[in-house]
Amino acid sequence: MNYNLTTQKDNENLGLDKLSTNWLEFWEFLKPEKFKLGFALILVGLGAVANILNPYLISRVIDGPIKNNNISELFGYVLILFSVYIVSTLSSFFQTRVMGAVAQNTLFALRTKLFGKIQELPLAFFNQNQSGDLTSRINNDADKLNQLLSESILRFLGNFTSVLGIAIFILFLNFQLALVTLFFLIPIIIITQIISPFVESYSKAYSAKLGELTSEVQGDLDNFRVIVAFDRRQYFEEKLTAKIKEVEKMGQRAEFINSVFRPIYDVISSIALISVLGFGAWQLQNNQIQIGLLVGFVAYANSLYSPLRILASIWGNIQSSLGAWSRVREILNLESNLVILEK
Repeated sequence: MNYNLTTQKDNENLGLDKLSTNWLEFWEFLKPEKFKLGFALILVGLGAVANILNPYLISRVIDGPIKNNNISELFGYVLILFSVYIVSTLSSFFQTRVMGAVAQNTLFALRTKLFGKIQELPLAFFNQNQSGDLTSRINNDADKLNQLLSESILRFLGNFTSVLGIAIFILFLNFQLALVTLFFLIPIIIITQIISPFVESYSKAYSAKLGELTSEVQGDLDNFRVIVAFDRRQYFEEKLTAKIKEVEKMGQRAEFINSVFRPIYDVISSIALISVLGFGAWQLQNNQIQIGLLVGFVAYANSLYSPLRILASIWGNIQSSLGAWSRVREILNLESNLVILEK
């Protein structure tokens, strides 16, 4: 039976459509933490509601008490805004605490399952795979999944919920101005769909190269006395240097493709903000909206596209984590041909 992990083929098409598939496969390790995850989702919702209300309340303040010079009403709005900020801060704090616990418990379950699976496999598995590559999968790739749960997925859900809530809410405030604001989401979705498969592919290739380097170093150190005895240090140095350069080159490619999202999102969000200001100024000149609503829409445009900039960097981390999960899953999916004798 073939136990060589480097020859295991992942026939899945990489992309946005595989995110849900990978998540469902990973759900096995998250099931024990479902109540904590539910609580975290409630906190994410509270934070999103707070982010949606802030620009709306500011626009009401400008068109209401500030315009009418009503100090008592202004003080009431200040108290409401202060309460909203408190809710947002507390929800962010407890989100971090809860998801930190979920990440550690899930990582423990995942590594336990990995070690159990490795103990079930025959000697052929260890003969056909380098120990450094196995170490990389168990440590480095598992740590990427830990980062996914403790940080990336939490920030992704929070920002995605805010973006979705804002997109729905502004349609009821001013439909025409909302369409201008949301129009530029279309090229962002298209670009993300095109680039995402490359991000996961390069991230997986970089993890594989890193595993090869780890294995090479470990093997050479184990035989270092032999290398010195036969005066093969120069050969050892040249071979290790070549491996390091391969890892460096692949890491640069992975980092480049991973960082492509952010500048593209920055350009599109800047164009969107200019468009909102231009169309809003035209509506203001024609007395179709008030100045407070325009200020609120500018804030909404910023609140809509600023999270997208964050999502750009987070999405790269998520794709990298999916590549790591793919490497871990290759071990978990192996079937042992050992015959278990009953006592």
